[in-house]
Amino acid sequence: MHGVLDTFREFWSRLNTLALASCGNCGAIGSGKERVRLEPGLARLFVLRPLREGDEEAIRATQRGARLLHEGRIEESLRELHDAKRLVQRDHVARTNLAAAYFERGDEESALHWMREAHRLAPHDETATLATALLEQRTGNIADAQWLLVNFLQEVDASHIGALRQLGRVHQQQGQWSQAVGCYRRLLLAEPGNPEWQRELEYCMERAPGAAAAMPSEANQAFGGGGVQGNRGYGGSSGGIGSTSGGAAYGGSGPGYSGGYNAG
Repeated sequence: MHGVLDTFREFWSRLNTLALASCGNCGAIGSGKERVRLEPGLARLFVLRPLREGDEEAIRATQRGARLLHEGRIEESLRELHDAKRLVQRDHVARTNLAAAYFERGDEESALHWMREAHRLAPHDETATLATALLEQRTGNIADAQWLLVNFLQEVDASHIGALRQLGRVHQQQGQWSQAVGCYRRLLLAEPGNPEWQRELEYCMERAPGAAAAMPSEANQAFGGGGVQGNRGYGGSSGGIGSTSGGAAYGGSGPGYSGGYNAG
């Protein structure tokens, strides 16, 4: 078994190196429409990964699916990846792999379905959470995207660069300049001197009334106020943003995202 896994990981490393080199157009194949190029940090969310479970046939099916996807044979790849998923019912990575292949095909609704399934199985997984949030954002479910990112920052890693960056961009998209300022201040605390964060902070501060007077410590006041609710109620938060009993995605109803990074 170890020999199979080692060979698989070596193959995976080589394949993903090639894939990331050309992944700026992720989601463009077969989409029939113009797509926004993904930044490298976001493109990595849609790269196939090795399975967590050790079923040898599932590993081989995933390896075949990865090779076929790299060759542009997406429908054949999807068949292999669905086979792998059936063999490892509790492995969330099998679902993120399916989502990545559907995203490559340009089917973002199916990609979102499988990312939601992955997040349901592994709500603290970085790829499942950030990719689901990105797909929610791209399909117009902004409140759900915010909830996912804030919940991840609260419960998993308050200084996660990718989550803070995505949340900052969501706030910018919504014209929530003070909250965006809070995100970029936290990014600068995590990576002092980063010119991108400094540039984005200055851009947002120009548009956020009173943000220039806010103390940096105020940017660390995580998840206060806001009152934005997630329509799907991604569920299970035990603190910080208030309880949720699950939402439309998981057969219940209840409040979702109820806070944000507020610069004061």
